[in-house]
Amino acid sequence: IGRATIHDPRTPKYRTPTRTSCQHPCEALYSPTDATTGSVAIMVEGPLDALAIASVAATARPKLTAYATGGTQPTQGQANRLLAGHHDHIVFALDGDSAGHEGTVRWVDLVCRHARQPALVADLPAGSDPADLVSELGVAALDRLTTGRPPTAQLAEIASRARPRGTWTPRQPVAGIAI
Repeated sequence: IGRATIHDPRTPKYRTPTRTSCQHPCEALYSPTDATTGSVAIMVEGPLDALAIASVAATARPKLTAYATGGTQPTQGQANRLLAGHHDHIVFALDGDSAGHEGTVRWVDLVCRHARQPALVADLPAGSDPADLVSELGVAALDRLTTGRPPTAQLAEIASRARPRGTWTPRQPVAGIAI
């Protein structure tokens, strides 16, 4: 993981190598803790977001397991690994930027539409990421991430821009969360 040195809002804060001898991003999911059956899975973009969540999750109820994809392009292999964790439910909490929104739609497509698993979607404030939220709110950030609400119009709008018309609708088993 490398920190971007260009201070341009269009560039990601962190860069993950595309492939190394020990990392295969198309299959890997990073989690700083072991998955616990019955826990809530929180899917984030970067390992630092997963570490931030894990740092305050020890006191959280229900139990939480944070996962990082290392980007916004999830694969079927990553979705299969996430679903194999037998979690009570899944929360997608990707960054509050256009790449994060598009990545959320991709995850919803893989997990909710294709695997028919319910999930929650966190709508983070513009320009923020889960690590920012944890830094600002501490364990209260986790409470907000794991409380479901009905589908949001914003997610439906994002989905309609990111996917061809008619391939995904908010009637799929997804709930939105306004943070």
